Amino acid sequence: MQRVAAAVDPERRRGALVRLSCETDFVAFTGDFRSLCRALARTSARLGSADIEQVCGATRSTTGDANALEALSRRCGEELRVDRLELFDAADACGVATREDCEGAVLVQSSGGAAALDADACDRLAAHALSLESAVRARFPLARDAELCERSALDVDALDRLAREHGAIRARLVVRWGG
Repeated sequence: MQRVAAAVDPERRRGALVRLSCETDFVAFTGDFRSLCRALARTSARLGSADIEQVCGATRSTTGDANALEALSRRCGEELRVDRLELFDAADACGVATREDCEGAVLVQSSGGAAALDADACDRLAAHALSLESAVRARFPLARDAELCERSALDVDALDRLAREHGAIRARLVVRWGG
């Protein structure tokens, strides 16, 4: 079972996406697991690192343990692992949205100088993209990601229009991961 999260650094110029896996649904649905997923994304964005060992080592658990991933793994008795960790730098701004249940996350990068989206507009665009992605998944629940991309082509066009309405020369939907 997997969960995903996205986060940006305090300057809103760098974003991180993380996908965290465990062995059972029971653990994946816990608040601790979702919190860890979000914490790993925040740490990666803050450090500017996509090195899994470095990010895990720098992510403290709520009980103060040095490595939150290892601490939660011991506590739940399952192997937990970071399947994917990516870091993105934006020329102008980054925005993110993560579903509350961590089953989907979107990161938007903006560039274009004076006409680029600001960080708040990137967040709104990411939230809009996530809502569209959720609607497509609800309509096609058994579709794989490649099929979802094809079936949501009109929605991507809608996102492009939304970016232009906000005055962006170029806003780019970077990644959409399903859980």
